[in-house]
Amino acid sequence: MRSDDKIRIAYLASYLHASLLRRVLTAHDPDRVSVYLYTDAPLVAADWGVTVTPLSGTDLAQSFAANRIDVAIDTVAPHAFEGQDRVVSALGRRLAPVQIAWLGTWGTGGGLYDALLTDADAVPPGAEARYDEEILRIPGGQWAWEPPPEALSPAPGPLPASQNGAITFAATVRGLRLSPRTFCRLGTDFSGVPGSRLALVGFQAEDSPQQRAFAEALRLPGLILRA
Repeated sequence: MRSDDKIRIAYLASYLHASLLRRVLTAHDPDRVSVYLYTDAPLVAADWGVTVTPLSGTDLAQSFAANRIDVAIDTVAPHAFEGQDRVVSALGRRLAPVQIAWLGTWGTGGGLYDALLTDADAVPPGAEARYDEEILRIPGGQWAWEPPPEALSPAPGPLPASQNGAITFAATVRGLRLSPRTFCRLGTDFSGVPGSRLALVGFQAEDSPQQRAFAEALRLPGLILRA
């Protein structure tokens, strides 16, 4: 018997959706829930009120047992990318009494999870038979996105193109979501705007292979990087 009656919840985030997770993690009642976050991302602030453990170099089974985790919530998906293969393998061997999928999981996990946190738009009523998991729908939607501080800045000023003479497009999407068909579509769009430039914004601005993929696929000399 544990000395406390708190539920111990561990969130697994091989890719940290910080803007989607912060409000959820900080909303837990600390008198009733102990929250753990397993991630390699350096974006977790102290005011989140969670115990952070790196994914890299951690034996997840041993760590979950030592922390006496009751519920594991996978915030990515059953896909083998960005280190998620280790998480999926560990979940397959069972990390916690209850394992839940959320955020990145759109289809069934094939037995990895006991439940899927979702909403009525992602999994409409009547679609339960397509899933192995129990469907837990969050009223109002499963997303709790919080805009980054820079998004709350004052309204933008004059159109930059009026000063530099070129239209600048921005891409925030991760490379894994970009197919050859997408690049072809983008290339067509850019070719219709002579002198246009592309700014990679966010993590992908530091991703050299993705930078080359953009430049080669679009043959765009004006590639701008903004981390």
